[in-house]
Amino acid sequence: VLLKWVAMGVVLHRRSYFRSGWNILDFIIAVLGFIGIFLNSGGAQVVRVLRLFRSVRGMTFVRGFRTLITTVLVSISGLCSVLLLVSFLLVLFTLLGMQLWSGSFDARCYFRTGDVVHLVQNVTAACSSGSSGRPCGFGQECEIFPFIYTEPVYNFDNVWNAALTTFTMMSLDDWPLRQQQAMFVSGWGAWVYFALLILLCHYLAYN
Repeated sequence: VLLKWVAMGVVLHRRSYFRSGWNILDFIIAVLGFIGIFLNSGGAQVVRVLRLFRSVRGMTFVRGFRTLITTVLVSISGLCSVLLLVSFLLVLFTLLGMQLWSGSFDARCYFRTGDVVHLVQNVTAACSSGSSGRPCGFGQECEIFPFIYTEPVYNFDNVWNAALTTFTMMSLDDWPLRQQQAMFVSGWGAWVYFALLILLCHYLAYN
């Protein structure tokens, strides 16, 4: 670093050392390596991990790689509008999912023996007490039993779980299972929500 300062200058003229982003990266890595000498084992390990970024600097000697990295960095600013669109769709479908199915994925069939309630065993599918959705068997009723059967994360019971569920479905992760549960609760019309989610969020916004 010191030799480059002597040869190129520090910062005053246009081709000086600190006028290049790659040289700044080299300087930061060198400083972190020097600091790591005086740190304890935990801090030194963190510094060693950060020094791995120096490998990126070495790859710039490959023809065209510097241009590729520069293009990616420049394009990040242009992706802000896409990020805003994805965020808007995420919030929209999260709130819509909460409005439609908050707590309803916990609905299960049960039957009574006197005053004792017995849940139907070995049934993980939600049910519906209305005319649409999945009905219960003969002599059984459908009721919501909070936090008994619902997966601890993938549901629409609160805004955090609903946002995570919506985000995973936007990436096509297990969305058929969520659609099946929603159709068991509210009927076949639930497919409209999931079709719009996949079409708008995954195929349009992501691509």
